[in-house]
Amino acid sequence: MSRTLAGALALAEYLLPARFRDGRQVVRVADAHVLLSGHAPRVVAGWAQWSEADKQRLGALLGTRHRGEALLHHVERTVYDVFHTPDADDPLPALYALGYHERGRAFEVLPAHGQDPSDVAERLLAPARRRRLLRVASGSDWSAPTSRGRAQLAFPDEQGVYRPPQVVTAPAVELVVDADELGWQSRDTDQDMKGPAFREKQIALLLRGKNGCAPRSARDCDRCSPCTRCAA
Repeated sequence: MSRTLAGALALAEYLLPARFRDGRQVVRVADAHVLLSGHAPRVVAGWAQWSEADKQRLGALLGTRHRGEALLHHVERTVYDVFHTPDADDPLPALYALGYHERGRAFEVLPAHGQDPSDVAERLLAPARRRRLLRVASGSDWSAPTSRGRAQLAFPDEQGVYRPPQVVTAPAVELVVDADELGWQSRDTDQDMKGPAFREKQIALLLRGKNGCAPRSARDCDRCSPCTRCAA
């Protein structure tokens, strides 16, 4: 799978000076190899001005690099082979097209992703960034199988203190609502929207209340109590 090579090419496109052939931008495989080799701090001009985020991207790339990818001729052959025997899981052919090549070695690729190369590199290197080292200790009853045998797991001795959620209440606010105005607005809303008069019905049920009283207006009576005027 060529995720590491694709990430190296995207970083080279993003971090190193742009190169062109016949008026079209190309990415040199040799530039990507400079990043894969780990020698960028010594050979890349302006390394000291790189942002911390860009240096971390390079570190994530080196964390996924295989030993053979530190050799230029190996990288050139591998990139060439990826385009001639593509795999369904290889992201490289979907992001770049094969450019200048000869004798089974790729020397340039053409960007075909149409995106910010930093975003492309970030996505390709994201799985490497999510890796976490297993913390191993002795004297624990908890263990997990690994390729090197069973590893004991360390857990912090201190226990977290439970802090229940705090509920803050506020003084009640008395509101005066014109029941007629509320009913008219719900009726107008139902008329402007498709479907049954759902809102007008719900407002009517709300105003009716639990006491069986639905005043026509907040001005009609001071409190909700059974009466002949508004009983429904």
